[in-house]
Amino acid sequence: MTVSIATHGNGSGDLAEQLNGRRHGAFRVVRQSESLEELMGACQAGLAQVALFIGDDHPLDATTVDRLRALGVIVLILSHDRDERERLTRVGAVTLPADAGVAQVEEVLSSALDGPGALDGPGRRSDPPAVTDDGGSRGPKARPGASWARVSHSALAEPTAPDPIRPTAPDGEDPGELPGEDPGVDAGPARTRPDQARSTGDDPGPPCVLAVWGPAGAPGRTTVAVNLAAELATEGRSVVLLDADSYGASVAAHLGLLDESAGLAQACRLADQGRLDATALERCRVPLAMGQGNLDVLSGLTRPERWTELRGPALSLVLDVCSSMYDHVVIDVGFCLEADEELSFDTMAPRRNAAALTALGAAERVYAVGEATAVGLPRLVRSIPTLLDAAPQAQAVVLMNKVRQDAVGRFPERQVREAWERFGPSLPIKSFLPFSPEVVDTALRNGNVLAESAPQSELRRAVRSVVCAPAQRSRKSSVFYTTTRWVGSR
Repeated sequence: MTVSIATHGNGSGDLAEQLNGRRHGAFRVVRQSESLEELMGACQAGLAQVALFIGDDHPLDATTVDRLRALGVIVLILSHDRDERERLTRVGAVTLPADAGVAQVEEVLSSALDGPGALDGPGRRSDPPAVTDDGGSRGPKARPGASWARVSHSALAEPTAPDPIRPTAPDGEDPGELPGEDPGVDAGPARTRPDQARSTGDDPGPPCVLAVWGPAGAPGRTTVAVNLAAELATEGRSVVLLDADSYGASVAAHLGLLDESAGLAQACRLADQGRLDATALERCRVPLAMGQGNLDVLSGLTRPERWTELRGPALSLVLDVCSSMYDHVVIDVGFCLEADEELSFDTMAPRRNAAALTALGAAERVYAVGEATAVGLPRLVRSIPTLLDAAPQAQAVVLMNKVRQDAVGRFPERQVREAWERFGPSLPIKSFLPFSPEVVDTALRNGNVLAESAPQSELRRAVRSVVCAPAQRSRKSSVFYTTTRWVGSR
């Protein structure tokens, strides 16, 4: 089988002549593109299985590379600039020095075709390899939501090269290799935590990537996400909180932060350009002291119309970097999980819900927050199947929020549980969070978390018991009767 190549850049003519002139060559250049748009069109039409870029003047970013890989196209870069090769490696491309010979190019491409997910037709792959889970905690294993294309591209690197996204494994690259050496395929620098190692202990606690999601309305998902992250931080763990709600970001308001810049959008821009590392991430975060630990915040969009800045491929890279630096990554996810099917035939179109779907696809545990009312409970019941489709790899945990007698009747926990068992999915309700409007309003007004403003409240104990050691509870139910006018917590 002859594999078709589309090229772009200065010097592509010479390389095309050499590849096409080989008598028994398995690769043939079928298109020398004048622009990136022309090359993308050839790949989308199935005319090429390899996109070869030559030179240092290509406007490539993570989004463009991800679109090509989604078509089953191998992205190969030949560049003189080592820094540029490292940048492009971070966004998922395979790179070689510009003086690489035809034999070396063919060897790299042959390794890609011989690996999992080899091309079996124009622009298509047979069965994309699934991301495997070796049972480890984090580190060398692939993130559950990682793209199959990223995994297959990382396999193109030499066996001793570190993975560009995940931290270097204990048996990885030889530490004696000189920094100035230029191996055949650049794999980029390994991600390591800059200041300290991951905290260890007898109780590993929750997994690394946690997403907090809730259906339409105001079930209190942001309140839950902020306080879950704060409770993990107060136990001495390193935690980063991401506001990935592209419809109504409000983490900054909950924590009393200046809402002048969107830290997550800044990180996504750097990741899209292949320039996001530990140092760059520190410039985007807002550090907060929480008890024995620290809570870093990547604030959300300042205006909903900026949703195009939270693109899926870039956010995926941000999550990879955060996962390598922190014990826990907590993500506040927007309510809408529609896949934008009307845009599915146009791979160039950005998608409003890409941030939510990417975050859920990366999560190891998803907290589904519902409101215990006649409206909130049915909404959650109807939305759970969509959530499970969006995060099939994650452990789903149901939290029922704002539980009170006024909305449900006597013995509200029992009433909600019976209704859930009758009409809801097979997932059990993990915890009931009581309705405490005064506590939530005070914390929101002062820009505090519950651990600061109401450490002994029943709501704080209920939230803490979700992710930390069970708090001391009274024998009475945590759900109490109230006649206070309802105020929704965001």
